[in-house]
Amino acid sequence: MADYTEKLTDAKAMGFIDQVGDVFKGLPHLPTAIIDILVKIAPWLALLGGVLGLLAGPLIGVLGSIGSILTLSPYFMFITIVTTVVTLVSSILLLMAFSPLRKRAMRGWVFLFWSQMLSAVDIVLSLLQGQTGSIVGGLIGFAIGLYILFEIRASYKGSAKAKAA
Repeated sequence: MADYTEKLTDAKAMGFIDQVGDVFKGLPHLPTAIIDILVKIAPWLALLGGVLGLLAGPLIGVLGSIGSILTLSPYFMFITIVTTVVTLVSSILLLMAFSPLRKRAMRGWVFLFWSQMLSAVDIVLSLLQGQTGSIVGGLIGFAIGLYILFEIRASYKGSAKAKAA
């Protein structure tokens, strides 16, 4: 049976990751001491983010459902469902990243990358909801998150593929 994360780590996905990384190659690099600290705390931040996201996802779903019922808005319900799913998938990716990140395995870094990419979906959803004020902050956070990810990437080794059992 194929690993369900196979598409996140196949050659096409890794090529896309490399293309995104090319955007950040010419930027100044963080000091090695800062990178070391970020690499040490990354698994714990992923664990915390994953747990909090698993708590927030259902809460978003419940509150959004109540809001869509009160406003009789199928559009609001659609946005709520997509936001809930994106939050839960991102949280699962963060939790899946924890163990490989502790081992400084590239697979964990790749899961962090895809979780970060899902935040772009949240930005689009904010735009669809008319929350234009959060777009700028969301884009800045997204860019900083990717910059940091690519700064620490070299600290992770090995293949992003799952090991055969």
